[in-house]
Amino acid sequence: GYDSQLLDEAPQQALKSLDRSGRVIYVGSMSKTLAPGLRLGYIVASAGLIAELRALRRFMLRHPPANNQRAVALFLSLGHHEALVRRLSAAFDERRKRLVHAISAFLPEWRSTDSAGGTSLWLEGPRGTDSRGLAEAAASRSVIIEPGDRFFDRSEKPSRFMRLGISSISLQHIEPGIRELATAAGRRPAAA
Repeated sequence: GYDSQLLDEAPQQALKSLDRSGRVIYVGSMSKTLAPGLRLGYIVASAGLIAELRALRRFMLRHPPANNQRAVALFLSLGHHEALVRRLSAAFDERRKRLVHAISAFLPEWRSTDSAGGTSLWLEGPRGTDSRGLAEAAASRSVIIEPGDRFFDRSEKPSRFMRLGISSISLQHIEPGIRELATAAGRRPAAA
């Protein structure tokens, strides 16, 4: 994975690296870092399983485009992918810092997680916050948040949590977006 590049902490050892009996299959994709529509990925598994998966693939996709495969192989072999991941990591880090600063300025009673990197930030509103209702109100102001209750695996799901993505927002839109979120939450933001 790219956790060593996209996260601010030491990477976790891949489960596949601990596999001594061939029972772990490692699956990855180029969609997150290169292009969602590229539809190229990789599998690390036994030769027998790879042969079976290739046979199954023919039912879904006759022949993956060879030119795409060659282009990605060249991109990887020249080290461009590693450089791309480093640039993405730096951009996400800058966006995350800007987001945390805007939250502390315009929603001071709210709490953001101490994110270790990645492409999103968890936000906890004060008690009584309804993240689903807030998501609707924010959307009407062109701000997209993801209600957090769907990420909890329990019958009584807290509604005051939400997730804010940073992968596709430009730096100049972060502060105005948090100002709008504060307004949608019923808080009158202070002047910057």
